[in-house]
Amino acid sequence: MKIRGKARAVHLLPAIFVCHAAAAQVTLYGVVDTGIIQDKTEGSRARWGLDNGLYIPSRFGLRGVERLTPDMTAFFVLENGFAPDTGQATNNGRLFGRNAYVGLRSAEWGEIRLGRSLNLTQLWTPAVVSPFGLGMGRNSAGTTLAFDDDAFGNGRVDNSVYYLSPMARGLQWGMGYSFNIGTALPGAPATTEVAGAGANSRMVDAGLRYVQGPWTAILSYMRTQVANGGSRPSSLTAVASYDFGAFRLHAGYGRLRDAVTEPSGRVIPNPGWLTPQRKDDQAYTLGMTLPAGNGKWMASYQRTTSSRIVSYGLGYYHGLSKRTGVYAFVNGGKGRDFIHDSNVSRRQFAVGVSHSF
Repeated sequence: MKIRGKARAVHLLPAIFVCHAAAAQVTLYGVVDTGIIQDKTEGSRARWGLDNGLYIPSRFGLRGVERLTPDMTAFFVLENGFAPDTGQATNNGRLFGRNAYVGLRSAEWGEIRLGRSLNLTQLWTPAVVSPFGLGMGRNSAGTTLAFDDDAFGNGRVDNSVYYLSPMARGLQWGMGYSFNIGTALPGAPATTEVAGAGANSRMVDAGLRYVQGPWTAILSYMRTQVANGGSRPSSLTAVASYDFGAFRLHAGYGRLRDAVTEPSGRVIPNPGWLTPQRKDDQAYTLGMTLPAGNGKWMASYQRTTSSRIVSYGLGYYHGLSKRTGVYAFVNGGKGRDFIHDSNVSRRQFAVGVSHSF
């Protein structure tokens, strides 16, 4: 009798789990994206290989919501990045390196989230400033969006509190504060909170966006106080897009002040750029998206002034279904090697497959 009772309990476990999952509305989601790429840098041989997330960075995650009142909802997101070509975790091997936060949301009062979260520049602007967003290799708009990434948490900040207002007449604003951004900066080796506010690299974040009809426009600002009385790097980003129907036009501007690391190192390196006299920069992006049946053509041009980066690219994405697509892209450009006082050209070509679930 006991054995049969235990057997019944075991059989009931899946049903119990499903009921609880349904009540909490927990969803497993993700993207698996990989492709073949040729990467060529002037003065060296071309590299052929399999790379992760060429269109969209691969990830899987859990998100859930629970309705507390007719207007109030509790929610959480736990998201991990990984590389399909090796199966390894990305984001420095963190368990939930892409997002890990919990919060409350109200249609009347807005949203508050606590944990590791995207800063407002990365949350709102990538698909607005460029058709490539943060994907497709060096076509990425990373040269414009807070391109001194380390000073602003590499797009995601630890130990953060964020508030997002409700959308009203197309307008929404947000603000955030990080008690320690979680990336090691020069003169500030600690990446976890320690006693004394001055011993932590803290960041303030603010943004405003307008979404109405064919227009989308966003203004965002971040400033970090590096620990132990260090520098105060800041980033101002202004982006906009307009949908003409036949195509969408994208444009963006980024201003970096008091940089603490080399800018745009993940796009086109600039060895020797950062000096005590040379630590401010400006970036510009212009792009276009052209729908074509089940696919879209994408093109962009980027440049920076002080670090002297030029990048241009062309890409195509074709949807095989709502969740699966194939893509190809090419890009070229050059970056300044300030150590050797010369320009270094680079180019990429890639094809790949992206599947979301």
